Amino acid sequence: MNVDLGAGISINYSKKDSKLECFFQTPTLNQLLKFKIIKFNEDSWSSSPDKLKGKQITEGTYKLFMDHLVSEYSEKSKFQDTRDTMHDRIIFSYFTDPDDVKSFLHDISNSKKILHSMIKKLDPNYKDMLENFDEDSWWDWDFLEDDEDLFQFILICNGWSTSIVEKNNNAYVRWSFCFDGETNELVDDVFKKIDTDFIDLSDYYRNDLNSTAYSPFNLDEFYLYSPYALTYIFENNLEPDQVLRIAPLQKMPDNIKQF
Repeated sequence: MNVDLGAGISINYSKKDSKLECFFQTPTLNQLLKFKIIKFNEDSWSSSPDKLKGKQITEGTYKLFMDHLVSEYSEKSKFQDTRDTMHDRIIFSYFTDPDDVKSFLHDISNSKKILHSMIKKLDPNYKDMLENFDEDSWWDWDFLEDDEDLFQFILICNGWSTSIVEKNNNAYVRWSFCFDGETNELVDDVFKKIDTDFIDLSDYYRNDLNSTAYSPFNLDEFYLYSPYALTYIFENNLEPDQVLRIAPLQKMPDNIKQF
């Protein structure tokens, strides 16, 4: 199962390997320099680490940045912080209303057992027994701050590893979710029964990479040369010679194509 979410993000699931992987494209050092991106963003709102703000992009500072990315994309010590790490990038939004929660628990393989065990993992004082566990048990549990998609909740509780991989001269942050037998059956059942359009990019993802304020990179010169945002370039596999103007604009353009 392969899902292209756009903006250089894709999800691959293999039942055989009991693994789901998410890939988030990030520019290589060579791509940054070819696209006239030569400094890290010094804006206080920027997602660049404080020790790199305003610094030149070199082999050394780029390596520090990639180490920072791995840390930012990794699981955190608290559930809510780990949840935010996922929600800031990918949203699963199908099993959130009462009817869908009911169908999940009744129709998806191993769902009741796995969900109950995940709740017990987070909340050791949870009292409901498995034989009495149902959709009302989920709604009555007051541990979560907000309503949560059941499938996303299980993925978060399952956990993932984070690494950097290179494919076809592109770089990606990779999330790897490895499943035990019962959880793998659940994940396979979800993807067999539910259309994958319930998976989407976070509203923040494009903006956080493309904005001159929020991006980790100083994009001022880049946007004088390029009519397209980085996520558009990733999504359409564009090379610098397909994107960059021969001569830069005299001022920052009003509109940048992101989609």
